[in-house]
Amino acid sequence: MGRAMSEAEYLELDANSAERHEYFDGDVVAMAGSDPVHGAVVGQLACVLRGGASERLCLFWTHSQRVRVEETGAYAYPDLVATCGRPELAPTRPPTLLNPLLIVEVLSPSTEADDRGAKFAHYQRRASLREYVLVTPGERRVEVFTRMDDGAWSYRAYTGDEVVPFASLGIEVPLPEIYAQAELLRELTS
Repeated sequence: MGRAMSEAEYLELDANSAERHEYFDGDVVAMAGSDPVHGAVVGQLACVLRGGASERLCLFWTHSQRVRVEETGAYAYPDLVATCGRPELAPTRPPTLLNPLLIVEVLSPSTEADDRGAKFAHYQRRASLREYVLVTPGERRVEVFTRMDDGAWSYRAYTGDEVVPFASLGIEVPLPEIYAQAELLRELTS
């Protein structure tokens, strides 16, 4: 195992690389590309959430917005991140979001363990984060972790044709809407 990279070294690497990198406890992880179904789920969910929250001053980013968890020093590129109101951006290159409200990770075999474990452990320390959502791309299954008023996290899984509440945005989305593009892609390529 190599030596741990400092935060400054990580920021320099990420600013000067064509690839994106995440940073956890001194370890740097290069971000892999996603498969078409993964991308279809992320893109569709971003459109549906943006449309549903159009009455609010919310910003949405897919794959490209780095988030910092100041409490642990972690930096990550969630599949989808949203904040409402004024974004707090650290003056790094590229700018880093400090106040995520909602983070969505679309699961893949190579990232699922981290998305459920270590990455969520970092994310949940960020005080601004109200919801953490895990989406299974191969089936209609969305898991929602919601921060309660006392700071504890509640959990609920949604499957089939259920409606998923995104409490942080004040909207509800039927699962078929989340998976529409992925299911179309499967239909067109089978």
